[in-house]
Amino acid sequence: MAPERASQFCFSAFQIFVKNGRQWNTNNNLDNKDILQFKENIKKFDIKNTVAHATYLINLGSQNPEVVEKSKLDIKNEVKMCNDLGINYLVIHPGSAENHNNAIHNIMDFLNSLDTGDTSILIENSSGKGNTLPGSIDEMASMMDMAKTGFIYALMYAIFMPMVMI
Repeated sequence: MAPERASQFCFSAFQIFVKNGRQWNTNNNLDNKDILQFKENIKKFDIKNTVAHATYLINLGSQNPEVVEKSKLDIKNEVKMCNDLGINYLVIHPGSAENHNNAIHNIMDFLNSLDTGDTSILIENSSGKGNTLPGSIDEMASMMDMAKTGFIYALMYAIFMPMVMI
């Protein structure tokens, strides 16, 4: 349905969720018929880029090991689903942490270790509210320096992101 809807608006790209964005469920085996139909529609409607947004529950910076483990499993599952569907990019918010420096290194170590196949992970900036990551331009630059992944800069968050003036 998404490829057809995108083409109705003359879009050559779209973003979807490959699963419920507010649940941890990691047993999302896609039906082969649905996968084939999705891929056929991508070609049929001349879609150039496809993007999925990962669940909002992900928190790779959490102090709670159970949350970090769930987050890692979820990302691996969503990467698999994106590859099955032929989706180019998976956008993630990496989470929040009290100790941003440690969390950034742990997050980037994990993301850089992933085999993402033909799907590239894009880290989306945050508003910088609370302890969200990356919460500033400097944090985003630090993550970019360590990254094998890409980044997406959401202007809606940038309005609230603290800037460092030099």
